[in-house]
Amino acid sequence: MGDKQKFANSGLYCETVIKTNRELHVPNSLTDPQWKNNPDVKLNMISYLGLPILNHDGTPFGTICVLDNKENHYSELFVKIMRNFKEIIENDLKNFYINQILEEGNKKLIDFIEEYRQLKGLLKICARCKKIRDKDDKWIDIEEFIHNHTAAEFSHSLCEDCQEELYKDEEWFKKLQKERGL
Repeated sequence: MGDKQKFANSGLYCETVIKTNRELHVPNSLTDPQWKNNPDVKLNMISYLGLPILNHDGTPFGTICVLDNKENHYSELFVKIMRNFKEIIENDLKNFYINQILEEGNKKLIDFIEEYRQLKGLLKICARCKKIRDKDDKWIDIEEFIHNHTAAEFSHSLCEDCQEELYKDEEWFKKLQKERGL
């Protein structure tokens, strides 16, 4: 209890499973020259069966393993059950990942639908300054509202009526109007 091992290059069973991405079965580490000095032996972990568990993208997540304090060859049925557990865990990890993606997509879709409803419905607009009341009852400039709720971008210009009103007394404007035949 409380014993710790450095994971990187420690020689632990699970580290080997993760590094090789393969099943590992050590029936008796005491009689196996490769495993007799394994740090787990001092903890009386003599027999080991471990399988890699992978994330949805194939990267290592961890292991599922069984340890015994005596020699154990683990029956084919036991190994099959362990493989089934591994498959269940990996499927759960995939489902967890897919659910995260779906939640993010659903949130975006809900936000889009809310914006669509707001744009499709009746907009409250100030008769004087043309600000729009948003869903939070705040008055915002029409340009800001459209920018926040659509993909449209603005390029400011002046319509002919406003040009006339603003520049009708300017000489250059009178000349421009004459050139245009207006």
